[in-house]
Amino acid sequence: MKKETYKIIKNFYSNEEGKIAANGISSNDCHLLCDRSYRSLRGNGLFANSYLKQSEEKAWGNDSVESSAKGAFLDYQDIVRWKSNGRIPFGDMLLDFFYAGYITKKQLLESAAIHERDNDDFWSTVEVKKSICPETGEELFNFVPKRDEDGFLVHAENCVDYNGFGDLA
Repeated sequence: MKKETYKIIKNFYSNEEGKIAANGISSNDCHLLCDRSYRSLRGNGLFANSYLKQSEEKAWGNDSVESSAKGAFLDYQDIVRWKSNGRIPFGDMLLDFFYAGYITKKQLLESAAIHERDNDDFWSTVEVKKSICPETGEELFNFVPKRDEDGFLVHAENCVDYNGFGDLA
């Protein structure tokens, strides 16, 4: 299993001090969450969203951490999951939830570690099938996940019945 670790490498992307957001995050810092790197690019201290609260959203909706949190819940193991499909959000969204106060560091680390393990399991079971496009003659590569005899994805044994055990927002 991936290590449940989170560390920040200051000024990783530039030796110059970057703009520091209100939550203390600089776009020059590298955030290593369970061995995967993330960077806040907006200058607002967020990773996946443009705004913290729904009231700040401009012309396009659902671009705030608050809006995203309304679409997530904590399962019976205290793991963050999407209401729409039961999957664990990517690390950038988990970091936004953590810095906005919707989840604890323990929930951040455990959710990210399971997500990364699930990714590793998925890619270890994927079969690459090559084919030729009949119209163009172009070589194609299809990534076909392995399924069990009942048609379920082999890597998805950790998915749960997602009936919203504890909403984030």
